[in-house]
Amino acid sequence: MIPFIVQLVACAALIAAAWVWLIGRKARIGAHRFLYPYIVVAFLAGVFLAYDAWMDFFVAWYSGAQYQAEGQFGLSIEQYAIACSILWVLPGFGLIPFIGTRAFVMIYLACAASIPTASALFLLW
Repeated sequence: MIPFIVQLVACAALIAAAWVWLIGRKARIGAHRFLYPYIVVAFLAGVFLAYDAWMDFFVAWYSGAQYQAEGQFGLSIEQYAIACSILWVLPGFGLIPFIGTRAFVMIYLACAASIPTASALFLLW
């Protein structure tokens, strides 16, 4: 549960930093330079969550366990893991300077990355 909270806080910090950049617009510091630490933390938290999810499925697959559970939204558990993993690592696209310099794009990516985390916290709470 703690990694989910860390990832949700990292995405919230990225959203807040992007809004601060949009409101303040410091002329000497570029948006990418300003948002880079927040992007890295949100991306690494997402990578950790994706790694954790895929290791659970690898262990279940390797042990021969039957994993026939339904995920949220009517998806199979494998489809849900793939979708969550993709969404969790979305802030990593901000490492590309062309994308990371646009604060609105980073707000959208951080919001999309926080969707599976918020739903998982809702189900675990």
